[in-house]
Amino acid sequence: MAAAAGVTAPSPRSVAASLARVLSLLAPAAADAVMCLCLAEIWLLYAGAGALEIARIAGAELLAVAVAASKVVAFCDYYLLHAFFYGAMLFVWRLDKDEADEVKHLARLVVRRQGPVVPNRLEAGWKEVRCNTVVFGMFACVALVFLMAAGEDLLAMKGSGWEATGFAMRAAGRLGKNALLCFVVLPTVALKAWRVTRPGWRSDNTFAKNP
Repeated sequence: MAAAAGVTAPSPRSVAASLARVLSLLAPAAADAVMCLCLAEIWLLYAGAGALEIARIAGAELLAVAVAASKVVAFCDYYLLHAFFYGAMLFVWRLDKDEADEVKHLARLVVRRQGPVVPNRLEAGWKEVRCNTVVFGMFACVALVFLMAAGEDLLAMKGSGWEATGFAMRAAGRLGKNALLCFVVLPTVALKAWRVTRPGWRSDNTFAKNP
């Protein structure tokens, strides 16, 4: 009884500090999970659109798979702007958080007179994500959108003999755009975003360990 009476309850300040430490450890993992969900939602949109186009070409739009794909596309299209907004905001937050930790590390190096150059992690992170693969992929998608538009114009010319050509051009544009986004652009963005938000990543594309 005397030993139990001698045990003091933790103060509210220490409990709050412990909760803050736990949240600071969980917040980056939660942000990474939501960013992955946002990218997955965007990927599902274009993958479903590609599956729908294949079903249209095959004349199987009423199959269960095509109906399910149409529902996925409708759902993802409704939340597309949300995915872009929250994904970008969390990406910026992760870079800002890691940059603050990196600046603290660089300040310690300055005290030791090692003279490091402080990088702009946010700008470098965006530059890393906007790599040549993503830029060229987006330019190719724009060209395929023009191909789709030209195909739509030819389809509107009923009885001119150009309808089959317009159908082929529209299908090629849609399938090419969706394939580029699903298998080139979005996977590259996901890998780059994951890399630059890891602790220790520097703007010179290297990783540094805190002493």
